[in-house]
Amino acid sequence: GVAVVVAASASVALATASHRGGFWRSNRLDERAFSMQVAEFVTPDDTLLGWLEPFEEQQYELHRVIPTYTDPDTLANTLRDAGKAFVMVDIRRVRLTWPEDLLAERLVSADNGDTKGQFELWRVQLHNSRPVD
Repeated sequence: GVAVVVAASASVALATASHRGGFWRSNRLDERAFSMQVAEFVTPDDTLLGWLEPFEEQQYELHRVIPTYTDPDTLANTLRDAGKAFVMVDIRRVRLTWPEDLLAERLVSADNGDTKGQFELWRVQLHNSRPVD
């Protein structure tokens, strides 16, 4: 009865934790290093967005919410509205193509575990806006 339910619940919880790992994954130091690189370019007042990946560790390390976009058109419209923003990308996911009216510059390419250059930080602005300092 109760022991079986408790054992089953514990098994599911442990399986989930071992699969996801959260902040205790072996690559957490790479995740933190990427966060610190992002902090060198992005101020608390800047717009910082994520593409597909939730960037949970970066939200924790940077002490801010990072909205995640899954639709390229919605992301592009948000970038146009902002005029200038920063976008974090995980290259293992769907490659993001920048629309022609947006000027994108890759600022950071960071390794994560065995994946070389997995995380990228891009500065994106409208082509017709003033150059970024």
